[in-house]
Amino acid sequence: MEILKEVGGGTWFTLVERSNTASLLNERQIREAQELQRRQRAHINSERGRIAKEASQIDQEVSQLRQQVLQEYSKLDPNNLPPDVPTREQTLSNLEAYAQKRRAAIKPEKPFSQFEGAKPAPDLATAEYIVLGSIVAYEADLFSSGTGLRLFNIGGLGEFRRDKVTINLRIVSASSGIVLSTKTITQDIVSQRQQGSILSYVAVDSILEFESGYAFNEPKTFALNIAFRQALSHLISDMTSEGYW
Repeated sequence: MEILKEVGGGTWFTLVERSNTASLLNERQIREAQELQRRQRAHINSERGRIAKEASQIDQEVSQLRQQVLQEYSKLDPNNLPPDVPTREQTLSNLEAYAQKRRAAIKPEKPFSQFEGAKPAPDLATAEYIVLGSIVAYEADLFSSGTGLRLFNIGGLGEFRRDKVTINLRIVSASSGIVLSTKTITQDIVSQRQQGSILSYVAVDSILEFESGYAFNEPKTFALNIAFRQALSHLISDMTSEGYW
């Protein structure tokens, strides 16, 4: 991925995650579930708030009507009411029936729908091409050699070893599955060791021996990095010359 980001200063290619898609989809599901719960809570609070508001308005209206009724009947003689005027108790009973009818007319809480007002999650970015690669061979100790020399108890030793790693890189069309370009690269991995020693008598019964050396092992990741970069460079050149981008 770092190689593709470096090509063209990071402007040539857009990389998408595919090696750990399960975790990516799991995170999206968690986000969608959290958003669904948030919308559900907001819906319930909104509906309950609407019902409480309408019920409060009805109670206020009925309370005002009750006060008006009481005021009007306070001016009348309860034992000498006009023929078309019901008793105060009957009027208050009618008013309570009216209030119950108004409360029953309030629309019940609307069921929550997970699809109503839902904002679709942004689509995952899709890739036009898939870059696939693998290590197809690792040959250890393909070539080794050594040289040693000792003179007058002074000697030296040198060893050389070469391994080879072979990688294959290919670009596949995501829409058709056709392998558009492929490249196989072999890279050497070198190991060296140098050693020297001195052996001398410092007394009749005493011997001095001194050894020193070093070893150099080329990092395998370094060789793999070079191989993948070379293969990718060839693939980009081939895809460009063939007009794919």
